[in-house]
Amino acid sequence: MPCFNGARYISESIETVMLQSFGGWELIVVDDGSMDDSVGIAQHYKALDSRVKVITHHKNLGVVAARNEALEHASGRYIAFLDSDDRWLPRKLEVQLEALTSSGAAVCYSSYYSIDATGQRTGIFQAPAQTDYQRLLRGNCIGNLTGIYDASQLGKESFQLVGHEDYVMWLSLLRRAGRAVGVRECLAEYRVGHGSLSANKLRAASWAWNIYRNVEGLPLWRAAYCFGFYAARAAFKYKRLPADQ
Repeated sequence: MPCFNGARYISESIETVMLQSFGGWELIVVDDGSMDDSVGIAQHYKALDSRVKVITHHKNLGVVAARNEALEHASGRYIAFLDSDDRWLPRKLEVQLEALTSSGAAVCYSSYYSIDATGQRTGIFQAPAQTDYQRLLRGNCIGNLTGIYDASQLGKESFQLVGHEDYVMWLSLLRRAGRAVGVRECLAEYRVGHGSLSANKLRAASWAWNIYRNVEGLPLWRAAYCFGFYAARAAFKYKRLPADQ
């Protein structure tokens, strides 16, 4: 869990990990030079539960550095991610570990809700039942807060200093894993705010193009083909909530 000035929401995020039905987790919070009370809040939960670990940076190094440091300290077989303003639903880890075991896959992801600044659900991202490297090139269907992978099979995958670093990571993992399985049930809640990276569509589009051409090394025609799918999916990413949700 990378955190920078996340005092407003980090308690909610940490508590959703502590409330997991699967208890064999460790949570590594990396505070990246926050100027608010994020560290104090994280230390409070560390005192309550020894499974919570807290690492602090004296200056802001960026989310890539924070995530990579957490990876270095992770001791578990499986690696999962949660930002300090997002939330997991209680059975998230349990359901996904069951899916990994039953399918034999090394990567799993799930559907998730979008929420606003107040925590109200605003939409649903419906995850496909499975994906692979070629399909993932046509648009990222792995919400980073839902992704989990088996590091005993794939090793720990560091984040690169590039826009959409999570997309690059999942592409790299799927290139080796072959496939990923999706859980159709919503297992997490992603907070979409005016200051979030996803709010800047033009910048996000330029990052995607850079990934296709310079990171994945796709020829121009194929990059354009994949980018067309990316743009279409981005425009219709979230579906409306059913009336009962």
